[in-house]
Amino acid sequence: MKLKIAVCDDDLQWSERIRRSISEYMCHVNQQCDIQVFESGEELCSAFHGSHSFDIVFLDVDMDEMDGMETAEMIRSRSDQVTIVFITGVVEAAPRGYQYGAMRYIMKQDIEELLPECLGSFLKQYSGMDVSFNIKFLTGMENVNLSQLVYVESKARKLCYVFADKVLELYDNITTAQKQLEPYGFVRIHQSFLVNMKYIQKISSYRVYLTTHKDLPATKARYQEVKDQFFEYIEYDSEG
Repeated sequence: MKLKIAVCDDDLQWSERIRRSISEYMCHVNQQCDIQVFESGEELCSAFHGSHSFDIVFLDVDMDEMDGMETAEMIRSRSDQVTIVFITGVVEAAPRGYQYGAMRYIMKQDIEELLPECLGSFLKQYSGMDVSFNIKFLTGMENVNLSQLVYVESKARKLCYVFADKVLELYDNITTAQKQLEPYGFVRIHQSFLVNMKYIQKISSYRVYLTTHKDLPATKARYQEVKDQFFEYIEYDSEG
């Protein structure tokens, strides 16, 4: 899945800074994306040719002629699916921005700090979709559908990608897999296990019970965080 992302800011230095921050995060989590930069609200709106023109738009509030709020209103008249994130230096405008269904309102001086969390939350919305990666295993290249991946286990210097009907292995470390898979509903429960929350049935007594009739250990240090992430996941899933 290649995401289509728009950045709209009439200050070219800021638009490049935002674009670079998005690109660095997406590269970090191995998510393909196409980022387009627009210098005005008018230019952005003219690029909308349907409800699926962009998946997410990063929109500056303080622009000349058509400002960010007017641009958001125009976007919403054309699509109620696109995710809008306002980025600006004016905190007073935040309440008005949420009337257009904005996902976040980020101050420009906090871009590097807050943008990764924003993008991580956005990617979680797609965790239920059929996301797939091409991964080179010891047996060769495989297209991995993440909805079918139950968990990843670290054994010595190998990672075992465990599916309901097969296990595929490669040489890598679990921290790399964690960075790649966390945005798609996977949680690190143990130094050796990374689990797809779609397959978690319950968590009890430092064990994670899966719908595949397998149970895995959760470390004491991670236990509460794992439970919190799982409850957040099932709450979001039931709302969706």
